[in-house]
Amino acid sequence: MDISRRRFAATALAGTGVAVAGCLNSNSGNVEGELELEGESELPVPVAGDPDADVTVMVFKDFGCPACAKYTESIYPDIKSTYIEPGDIRYEFRDFPIPSSDEWSWEIASAARSVQDQGGDEAFWQFEENIYSEFNDGYSLEVIESTANDAGVDGEQVVTDTEDGAFRDELETEKERASNAGIEATPSVFVDGEQVEASYDAIESAIDDAL
Repeated sequence: MDISRRRFAATALAGTGVAVAGCLNSNSGNVEGELELEGESELPVPVAGDPDADVTVMVFKDFGCPACAKYTESIYPDIKSTYIEPGDIRYEFRDFPIPSSDEWSWEIASAARSVQDQGGDEAFWQFEENIYSEFNDGYSLEVIESTANDAGVDGEQVVTDTEDGAFRDELETEKERASNAGIEATPSVFVDGEQVEASYDAIESAIDDAL
């Protein structure tokens, strides 16, 4: 399918609220007990902060999910400045395309992995943060290319990988691993394996308790 001229016009979330309301895969619910992902990831896990930190924050997200866009806009910046940049935590991104939009969940997940493949984790995080900022205006291949270029990689190659679904098989496996572990919604946030509400106050409290 040629998606170069198709756009997904997302509706902005009204208000910030205390917690971000998630996008659901099927039936909503929490992971009981400590998160256990079976097997090894087939893709390198994007890590920000200190890779060897004692506290690990893991966030499952979908690039087509409006709640994930809101999380990235309103919650992530405070986590980044308070805990990631000082190196207090290991912060991991995990793919869980639901998809919320029938077009972009998988495509941008592939694009982000293409960026990571070319430029490493630093480029991935720059792309991830900036692409979510385009959510309300609408995604397109042109937006993907320019955002990838801004992250310091070859945007044209990223678009090719996006259209070809270059990382689709691995992403499907990652989603299956997460589903088997009980993940049903995005964003789903875990601090040292324990699920917490996707609000800054809840995440802050869990991190501070673990430090």
